[in-house]
Amino acid sequence: MPVHYDKAKSRWRWQSSSSLGNLRVSKLLPRGIKEAEAKAIGDKLEARKAVEVYGLEGAHTIEKALMQYLGEQQKAKGYRELVSHIHRLAPYVAGRTIEECAEVAKEYTAAARAEGLSDTTVHVRLSYLRAALNRYCKGNKLPSPAHWMDIPAPEKGPTLALTRKQMLAVARKLKGKVRAFVLVAFYSGMRAGEIMRCTVEGDEFVVRGTKNGDAEARTPVHPKLAPYLRHIPFPGTYRASYYKPYERVVGSLGLEGVTMHTLRHSTASAIISNGGSLADVGAVLRHKSAASVMRYAHMHTEAKRKALGRIK
Repeated sequence: MPVHYDKAKSRWRWQSSSSLGNLRVSKLLPRGIKEAEAKAIGDKLEARKAVEVYGLEGAHTIEKALMQYLGEQQKAKGYRELVSHIHRLAPYVAGRTIEECAEVAKEYTAAARAEGLSDTTVHVRLSYLRAALNRYCKGNKLPSPAHWMDIPAPEKGPTLALTRKQMLAVARKLKGKVRAFVLVAFYSGMRAGEIMRCTVEGDEFVVRGTKNGDAEARTPVHPKLAPYLRHIPFPGTYRASYYKPYERVVGSLGLEGVTMHTLRHSTASAIISNGGSLADVGAVLRHKSAASVMRYAHMHTEAKRKALGRIK
């Protein structure tokens, strides 16, 4: 039966007879409604779900985008965590078209905050949804409506970053391909997964298929990286071949909380320290939202403070 009374929540609940991938879609219904009303709502929700699963081949729904994204990411690191996050979105996307993504984001954000979830968690889940929509729309040659989604910024303090001197201290303790990996990360701003997949074409790094849903991303090769390009494409597996040696070295240097992703923030810090703007940071790191770039605003403010401090 699609509708049943959830005693733990003291509310009626609808559960679909079909599912999103291996994920069963479930939704709590409004408080205070009677059984007849609950069944009527459940029938409408079930009909919308059936349309997606069994008919209307041309309908572009959020569920289709998420199912495609899950299929593409099956071999990716953190796949189980991805499935868990998308599972939490399932009740909000059931039967919704891609054009409704902004409404879905608004509804989920409100519900998640009411449950006491952090904006960081909401940010992660809606970012996955945005990535899925962007990739789906790219593949179907559609304009993506994902840019209309209002995604809360993650709850973070000042972004941790290494200075160039600290980065070089780490790199000097590493050898061969691992040292090259660290230097490429710092001098390009690419994510670790992108570095593992990148190739070199002329004087640019090329990554096909990015987290942001871009079909292709190009980053200029910094002149200091010329001696290390022979290591590309990087062989081996990321965690065993690169992250583990890096983790040991940063630990030995007492750099607490530093991860490989810290190097991406360090790129932003280096750009700002050398007179670059937040717009420059956004262009290099390929951030698509102002909120993502604003996490580096404190770095920009500090750079201006130091500049003013030079006035005698």
